[in-house]
Amino acid sequence: SSNQTYSVGDIVSADFVESDVFILNDVLHYMTSEDRERVLCKCLEKLKEGGKIIVRDADKSQEKTHKITKLTEWFSTSSVIHFNKVSRNINFFDAEEMKTFAENNGLDIEITDNDEKTSNKIFVLRRGHLYSLHKRFTLQRLVASRRLAAKLQRNSISLVRSIFNSWRATTR
Repeated sequence: SSNQTYSVGDIVSADFVESDVFILNDVLHYMTSEDRERVLCKCLEKLKEGGKIIVRDADKSQEKTHKITKLTEWFSTSSVIHFNKVSRNINFFDAEEMKTFAENNGLDIEITDNDEKTSNKIFVLRRGHLYSLHKRFTLQRLVASRRLAAKLQRNSISLVRSIFNSWRATTR
């Protein structure tokens, strides 16, 4: 379709365009947790209102099925098959990391199993009701902190004047 765009490149350093949906399929475990956070934030920054970030990746907390996932990953990245060209270490994460990201950014999250045999999950993050509340709360905190800063500045000026006047009175 003419309204779809696909990009190829290093996801960590690539610039993203504004989008309705970002699909991160089996890619986040190739990054450090810092890069993973950076990529998710870049997606969120460019996500249109009502948009979704869809992530399909392994959940390392699913110990029993995660063994199968690690084995399939070893085959796909080892010299045996090597169809995934890896330039970074494999760094699996758990569902809690995605839940925390969603919570910290006011996103709704839905998590479903991709299949029964592996630890792969589908995480759907969306800007919903929580995002609107998060955005409003953040804006309220910003306004409140600006008011506080202005009040402190006024009080500081008054304090400096008072100290100066006291000093001047004692030096006369």
